[in-house]
Amino acid sequence: MFGFTLIELLVVISIIGILVAVIMPNFTGSRDEARNVALQAELKEVQLALELYKAQNGSYPVPANNGASCYSAPGGVRFIAEHKSGCENSNIATGLVPEFIASMPSYRDSANTNCSVVYKTDATQSVYKLTAVDCHQGTALTQTEPLARCPSSCSTAIPHCDPDDAEFQNSYAVYNLGIECE
Repeated sequence: MFGFTLIELLVVISIIGILVAVIMPNFTGSRDEARNVALQAELKEVQLALELYKAQNGSYPVPANNGASCYSAPGGVRFIAEHKSGCENSNIATGLVPEFIASMPSYRDSANTNCSVVYKTDATQSVYKLTAVDCHQGTALTQTEPLARCPSSCSTAIPHCDPDDAEFQNSYAVYNLGIECE
């Protein structure tokens, strides 16, 4: 006899189906982790571009639209944000793209659909903080992570610097000294 019986084919198909069901969640987690790593790398590239900009111009770039954004900024900090739900601006820092970096990171680069990319600077553009808010997907971030939103030197009483805060656990940041706890 040549070929397989219907029972043999059904057994093989069901074994393949079980293997796919077991393996697929692992691939989904790998995709999220790859997007997390890619977004972190993009933030480090922006950090380098910001430092190059400051070296050439003497200050960090002004937020696009001169600080106009969907968010209010307390304490004289001006910032612009890009988020899928209304604050679209692919050039969140004036003069940075394309001279110093090809493009800014976007919520589209994130594994988390609630992601916002926020650029903050003071009135004199002497300090900056670029935060990818709610952009991490997977295991919660801690203050020991290289791109943690706030270093362990920041008070946990400061909003979003509490390691138990869900937004802290899902956000990355690059900054210079002076604005790390903002």
